[in-house]
Amino acid sequence: MTRQPVTYLEGGCLSYGSTIPYGPVLDLLRDNCGITETDSPEAITEKVRGSLQEVGLDPAQGAPYLLHLLGQPTETDVVASLRPETVKARTFGTLLQMSLRGSQQWWRLQHRVVP
Repeated sequence: MTRQPVTYLEGGCLSYGSTIPYGPVLDLLRDNCGITETDSPEAITEKVRGSLQEVGLDPAQGAPYLLHLLGQPTETDVVASLRPETVKARTFGTLLQMSLRGSQQWWRLQHRVVP
């Protein structure tokens, strides 16, 4: 059996952060996109859009939901016009697709499979 590197994402909860909705999810998203505490709103937007594009997702469709989750202003008002249940479903759908596509890309690279 050959040893293969493993990629994993890790999030955590702090006792003083227990009132922050989706705290661990926000940690994972920031880590996955390479967002730091010192990033400007413009830099955060670019990093989110770049991360979506990197895994083959349309930034115009997914970025507004992820930026809304991060508490960042968006260039469109699409999120404000939707019901909260719809925003939640689309946000987590985008996060799921990012994770799935990212893991598929990693697997293809490890096994040298061309899509």
